[in-house]
Formats: sequence, structure tokens, C-alpha cells
Amino acid sequence: MAIPVASMSEEHLHFEVLPWSQRCNIKLSKFDLLLRQSWDDALKKGVFLHEVESEPSRVEGDRKFVAVLCRNRASQKRKPQSFMSIKQPINSTSFNFTKVKEAEKLFTIDIENIEDITSSETPEVGFEGNSNKCDNFTNGNIDSERQHSTVPSFFKTSIIINNSPYEFGHSLLVPELDKLHIQSITLNAIKMGIEVLLRSSHTGFRVMYNSLCAGASVNHLHLHCYYTEYWLNSEAFRMIPLLDEFSSEKNCKNVLSDCFELDFNDSCVRGFGFLITKQNYAFRLPLITHKIVEYFNANEIPHNIVIIRGLPPCGIDYTAHSHCLDRVSNGQNSLSDKNGVFQYSNIPEIKDDATPYHGLKDIDPKVSSIPLVGRLYIYPRKPLYGEKCYRQFLVNVTELMGHLYFGDIDVFNSMNENDIVKALNDVSLSSGEFENVKADVTKIILSCDESL
Repeated sequence: MAIPVASMSEEHLHFEVLPWSQRCNIKLSKFDLLLRQSWDDALKKGVFLHEVESEPSRVEGDRKFVAVLCRNRASQKRKPQSFMSIKQPINSTSFNFTKVKEAEKLFTIDIENIEDITSSETPEVGFEGNSNKCDNFTNGNIDSERQHSTVPSFFKTSIIINNSPYEFGHSLLVPELDKLHIQSITLNAIKMGIEVLLRSSHTGFRVMYNSLCAGASVNHLHLHCYYTEYWLNSEAFRMIPLLDEFSSEKNCKNVLSDCFELDFNDSCVRGFGFLITKQNYAFRLPLITHKIVEYFNANEIPHNIVIIRGLPPCGIDYTAHSHCLDRVSNGQNSLSDKNGVFQYSNIPEIKDDATPYHGLKDIDPKVSSIPLVGRLYIYPRKPLYGEKCYRQFLVNVTELMGHLYFGDIDVFNSMNENDIVKALNDVSLSSGEFENVKADVTKIILSCDESL
């Protein structure tokens, strides 16, 4: 049976979505409908190793972590591979996604190939010379002549089930599945992850990536995605403008306006944050993210990437949101925008029985009324070497966004908020290590912007 191909244009991208208080008014996008229906069909056909068994609950405390107990996943999940380097070659005898059953493949999507453009036009990032030049960069826009000078080509990403699902819709995004790329995220894969998030209109849709030695269990390039019907604390992490003082002095505010450092008091693991905008999603943000990843790879720094919806950070001009905020505050349920940013009107209610794994219904006031935007987090971290044990509490990418997996009920019952914070802190780079990395990452960002 042929695998369906989902063809979607830029008009299907959702740069803002409804806040959690309007969850029942979400109109699912075409992408959401296809993913959720095909995934649910596979579940009904018994393709998975087990059904979704998530038992989520808020951890008592101010941080509002969500702990998720999956009682059978640890014993039924495929045995993870063991890694000692983030550049470890693929072992052809080990499991990879070319070996999955046809029934596990849901559909494919076409994503514009941007690697051909960058390979010929973008110089390697260097730290020498004048890194303060901002002449060729204005308001985050790539020069239009450059942007349209090449006829676009496309590459396919396969959407396959995670056969040991953690949440509803839990799937794997596998770029060019048959080419068997190592688990080191490529420029195109980053672009794909961002675009997949933007194709969803669901507030609780998440896209995630583990590098080797940072939680990945298969050495074959893939990202995770799934839905939650409840908010996570990472949606409201405070973000500190990256080098705000430097950008003011060097007149580079436009360059750094969407680049941030995560507030360690909120995130518990030091990292970087970026806004996803109409101006940067297609080229600039994937390029910056990939250059940062290349730097991590060169220095053997394991890393995780989170792509989610979240609050616009402090210091950002909210005037663009004022028209919809007024309607939300007045209790109106439909949103529309002449530019197509909002596509919600005459919205049928999503019934709880249509999403039986909805879990928690409490709403953080911070994320209850403001339309949420795209955020991308990058976490350099300490390594997780060897084979993972799913009965232990491990810090992988989901834990970094406040969504904590537990495969053992005794561990689930024994850990409190302080224990969780300590576990997160333990994988974080130290303050000194992070400052060194931040200095290099800032140079990378400025060097990328010089080349655009």
C-alpha cells in the first residue's frame, strides 16, 4: 500500500495559536487531522506494542512539573542502543527505521530543501575578523533577491509511529528515511521540525530532538512529536535577551532580537531560546541552530532541542497581538486575521471523549489568555553515556520541557519537586562552562547574520 503524501503550502502555517483557556475552541489544522486520524487508526489496528497508558499528574510545588507514569512502557519498549560519542557511526546490524513495518508508516511530507542554498552561499562560521557587521540584515528579513534566486527542491520526511507511545499522537519524524542519516540533526531536519510545529494549530503540539549521549535510543536521524491536552511550565520560561548590552552598543538589536538565554531559575538547565517568526523560520533560524549544533558536535557536547508553543517573551512588542487580545479578554471564541495568521472561526468544540488522553485540565494564568507563539530551545548538557534504563528517572528532552517520564511506580512515588530540580541541575553545564559556550554561540549567531 502506498504511503500518503501530505502536500501543504505556506498558507497552512500557524505562527500563533489559541491560548489554553480557549482549548475547546481549537480548529485542528489539516496536518493535525491527518496525523491524529492516521495515528489513531494505527492504534485501533494493533500496530503499537501497547496502548497509551500515560497517567499524568502535577508534581506538588511551585514549578508545576507534570509527572507521567507509564507502567508497562519500560518493559515493552524496544531495547535502547548504547552510545559513547555524539558522533558514533551507525552500526548496520542494529535497529534502524528502515526496518519498521509498513503499517508503522503513517504518511510523508515534503519540506523545502535549503541545504543546496547554504552549501554554495553560506561561508563557514569563523570567529576571526569583524563580527559586528549588521549592514546586510534588516528586521530579520533575508534579502528577497537572494531568497528567490534558486528554484526550490524538496526532500521527504516520513512520519512513523513511535510503537511504544508516551502520549497521544507520539510519532517520529524521519528525514529521508532510506538514506539512513546518523542521529546528528541536519539543517534540513531543523527546518522540518520548525515547519511541522507551524503546520499544527494545536496549542499542545510538541516537537523534540535528542542527540546521541543526550537521550537518543536509536542512531538513525529522527525527531519526536506528540500532543498534550495540558500546559507545560516550559511554555512560560523567562528568556533573557542574548547580549542585550552588546547589541545596544553595536547597533545590532535587529540581529539579536529573537535570540535569548533561558532563565536558569525557570529552566533548571542552562540553554538558549529563540522566537519562531515569519521572518526567520524558513532560513535564518534553521541556519543558526545548525551552526550551533555543528559547534556542539565539534566539541563533543551532547544537546537537546525543544520546539513548542510559548508566551511571547518580555521585551517583545506586543502591539501585533493587540487585536486578538482584546477579543480574548472579551470572551469571544473566534479569531480571524486578514493575513491568515489566525484561522479560527465557527469552531466546533473538541469533546474530551475525542481526546481520551487529555490528562490535566488546570491552566496556568500566564498561558491562559495570550495567544502562544513558536519557541525553540537548545540545551547543551552533560552526557548520558551507555545504555539507558527506562525504570530509572533520566533527563532526556521531554524532562527539559517539564514533562517527566517515569517507568517505575516506586521511583514515581518517591521523587518530589526538589529531587526533580536536582536531577535537572545535574545534567546542566556549570555557570562557567555555559558562559564559555555562550560566548562562542553569540559569535556563531553574529557570523551567520553577516552571511545573510
